[in-house]
Amino acid sequence: MYPRLFEIPFLHLTISTFGPMIVLGFLAALFMMRRLSRRARLSPAMITNAALYSLVIGVVGARAFFVVHYFEQFREEPLNIFATWHGGLEFLGGVIPAVGFLLFYLHHHKLPVRRYLDIMAIGLMMGLAFGRIISAAPQQKQLSPKRVSCSGLMSRRRLRLREPRLLRPRLQPAG
Repeated sequence: MYPRLFEIPFLHLTISTFGPMIVLGFLAALFMMRRLSRRARLSPAMITNAALYSLVIGVVGARAFFVVHYFEQFREEPLNIFATWHGGLEFLGGVIPAVGFLLFYLHHHKLPVRRYLDIMAIGLMMGLAFGRIISAAPQQKQLSPKRVSCSGLMSRRRLRLREPRLLRPRLQPAG
């Protein structure tokens, strides 16, 4: 996978892999959450609405958390706060406001919070999996096939696999 997906020829606009992967991850998670909600006899429309609102709030929160965390980079040029194409989203900054919004949304609509959060958590994990694929995309290009571990994301030299050590010697049965 490459960091740049393609370039629009006459506009010289580069489309990175990040945006389409977020959309693909969101759609896959939404498909799974809607299926699970039908099985649990919950409203798929409410799951879809909550997921869309959470996506927007999560991305805004993730960017805001990044800007606060790395404020020194934005002090000289504050308009770069909106330049998301240069990267800069943090996971906790997105999850915390999104979960807070979900709690408010479910309580406001008088929906069973635990049942909906169980389904939404599965979607969050699927989205996180797509996010990890995005994070590993630039690294994967630099590894040679001979040095790639079974996960395909890190080289064996970086992992430094060692045998586990025993903290204390094993006791022999008396006999």
